[in-house]
Amino acid sequence: MSLSDRIIGIIHRWAMGPATRRWAVSVVGMLTFLAMCVVVIWSSTRVDVLIGLRVTGFSTLRQILGWPLLAFGFILIHWTLIFFIRERGTPFPMNPPRNLITSGPYGITRNPMLGGGFISFFGIGLLLGSTTLFLIATPLLTVCFTAFVTRIEEPELRMRFGDEYIEYTKQVPRFFPGTWRQRREGYKTWRKR
Repeated sequence: MSLSDRIIGIIHRWAMGPATRRWAVSVVGMLTFLAMCVVVIWSSTRVDVLIGLRVTGFSTLRQILGWPLLAFGFILIHWTLIFFIRERGTPFPMNPPRNLITSGPYGITRNPMLGGGFISFFGIGLLLGSTTLFLIATPLLTVCFTAFVTRIEEPELRMRFGDEYIEYTKQVPRFFPGTWRQRREGYKTWRKR
């Protein structure tokens, strides 16, 4: 049994376990995740200072680009949270919603919360003038989370939801919104629910 299979099994057992245990571990997991975000941002700015990569010019341009990215990312994250709350779950894999969420932002892309997070990090990198955050840390995090999604999260979702999830993956792209028709169909699905 591979390491990925073991991790999938652990997440699946926790996700299907008692609610009190799931909620307790999700609080710890979410706080840990937020702390890691702060550490990545802080570390990136420190690396910029240490090796002289901090961008001090183009302040107005960085703000014009950074604030909309940050705002759009936060809006996308909070929009997805509404759907998790409705389904009485969290984004933390060990305390997921009981039903597969396929509406709202999930009718357009399968991972809108991650997309919102990456967009926000790019915005923060621009606003702080952090070359490391914008060009190194955020792309590296994107690669790591993509690996997690493809190797751990998606196989666990297939295990939990079976054919329903497989059909969903055929209809909705993983990260980037698909064609205009796919976006329109996703929006129709969201409007029906």
